[in-house]
Amino acid sequence: MDQDKVQELLNTDLTPLMTEENLEVNKTVRLSLAMTQAIEAEAKRQGVKPSALMRRWIEDGLSRSAGQPNNLSVPLEELLRVVQQLARPAAA
Repeated sequence: MDQDKVQELLNTDLTPLMTEENLEVNKTVRLSLAMTQAIEAEAKRQGVKPSALMRRWIEDGLSRSAGQPNNLSVPLEELLRVVQQLARPAAA
């Protein structure tokens, strides 16, 4: 590569390439040894890198949860009330 080409590359504005969609951020996650080994084994089985597999799992989980209510929990008292109602014999 000649010096002019190198200078041209050095002067190239990369700003258009640096959009939020293109930026990647490293995150550290602590995993148990067993979980790490399971991920590595599954990645090997699928023929992908463990990081690619984990990204796919995260993307799938985010896609599934999109549009879902934030809080799907039910108060324990309400749950017990419904269970008790269902456990009662039906009136003849």
